[in-house]
Amino acid sequence: MSEAKRWELVQAALDGEDLERLTDRAAALLGAPLVVIGNTGAVIAHSRRIPVPDEIWNNAMKRGYVTLEFMVTLNNWDRVRDAGSRYEQLTVDQINEHRRRFFRLTVGEEILGYLNVLETARSLDEIDEEDCRFVVRLLAKELRARLGSGEVSQGSRREELLLGLLRERFKSRGQFLDQLVLARMPENTAWRVICSDLRDFLSYNADQDLFRLELARLFPGATAVISDRMLFLLVPGEQEIARRAEPFLAEKKLLFGASDPFDDLFLFSRCHQQALDALQFRKYLAGPALRTTFYDEVKLFGLLDRVPAEELRRYCGTDVYAVWQYDTAHHTEYLETLYCYLRQDRSVKAAAEELHLHRNTVNYRVGRLRELFRLNLEDVPATCRMLVSCEILRVLREKGQGS
Repeated sequence: MSEAKRWELVQAALDGEDLERLTDRAAALLGAPLVVIGNTGAVIAHSRRIPVPDEIWNNAMKRGYVTLEFMVTLNNWDRVRDAGSRYEQLTVDQINEHRRRFFRLTVGEEILGYLNVLETARSLDEIDEEDCRFVVRLLAKELRARLGSGEVSQGSRREELLLGLLRERFKSRGQFLDQLVLARMPENTAWRVICSDLRDFLSYNADQDLFRLELARLFPGATAVISDRMLFLLVPGEQEIARRAEPFLAEKKLLFGASDPFDDLFLFSRCHQQALDALQFRKYLAGPALRTTFYDEVKLFGLLDRVPAEELRRYCGTDVYAVWQYDTAHHTEYLETLYCYLRQDRSVKAAAEELHLHRNTVNYRVGRLRELFRLNLEDVPATCRMLVSCEILRVLREKGQGS
């Protein structure tokens, strides 16, 4: 691309041409179709001059967004990008016979979206790297100006709203409420935030948006966004999340973390952290569990996990700590039995089923706990304290600080 051609593109930007026309001009200069994709997966602008003999591409332009699962792959950028290229890029040949090359649109440290260059009549390898770099930087700045003015794709207002909350873009509640009206979110609704770690969920499906459709079937009215390799869902209403999602999660080999219910969407960022904590601290849960963990189930573990190990150890009851020391010295399993027995409301039958032991074995161990450590397993305040002490030791063991 000559300097005159580059200046022509810059001049068009300075003259205030919209992003759609600038993208069309850039495509003509590179000799390849282009599409600007926002962080929500919405098609923000795409070229129209160059004919595209690619049905998957054309279908995506018509519906106005790329598939949710392909956005997951773009979010895994550092894992899938081309190795050894001069500038950061991702070349994809898994979709069909037409290769795609993606570039991140960034201003400073902020990732604003992606530029997709399609290989049709002209090979991607014939396009000069410096020309691509020039176009990427110019379109990134134009996209930044558009987002800064509050312009977003009509089809992605809810997604943009959630990303804005996640990234703390709203300077005040008033600014947020203005965008809330434009997004037409339901009022007087109880919400939950659900999240799932998708760093191992790679897909090059760019055709039918199957993942999004499955989520919409599970959670009607939900809004889905991808951020930092995580899926976040804003789910309306009090839904039976765990039961409904279990088959889907098992098939996809995914886990869900779910926040407490809330009715103020301005608190989305706080509740998204609750959903993340539900995923992070599910490791402390004992016994069989569903693939959905609710924040309510792990609040105590979240609190304990944040206490420094040396300080946390001091809050463990001496009687329970003595059980742990005995187990360590004699290779016994009294602490696990005590923990399960207390969690199962002192039911020998339920504890035996969870531990996969005979009831007589559990009865024997409970008797030895009374005899060796003089535990009063009938006193409710005492058993509550013992249960918390068991959970403290569980956290310490997870941190490698159990001794």
